Amino acid sequence: MEKSNSFLYSFFGLIIFQFFMSLEEILGHFQEYLALLTGKVHKVISFFPVINLNDQFFLFINLLVFIIFIFIGILVFLNFRWSKILAVILGCIEIINGGLHILASLYFMQYIISCNTFQAPSVQSD
Repeated sequence: MEKSNSFLYSFFGLIIFQFFMSLEEILGHFQEYLALLTGKVHKVISFFPVINLNDQFFLFINLLVFIIFIFIGILVFLNFRWSKILAVILGCIEIINGGLHILASLYFMQYIISCNTFQAPSVQSD
């Protein structure tokens, strides 16, 4: 497999994983738990913002992220000049995002939506 095709296939794999992560967040109503989770982090790290999003805005953000992924994927496919740099940057952001979901699960010692298990959340308020 040619190196360029390998990069393209890897990035389209990332797009597929992003789709499933967004789907899990939307179906699991992650936005309902976001304020609680970020509030707990805010208690530990005072400069961390408490994030509270309504359903429509949360859906809009997830769709926008997915559209950006598709757009950059098309640019990679067309071998646009800066597309691979954009794809690597976006990939790094998504790796950090996924790592933060895992760290949140480890910190709270319970399931956090988007750790890709499609289970019901068990986040408890203080």
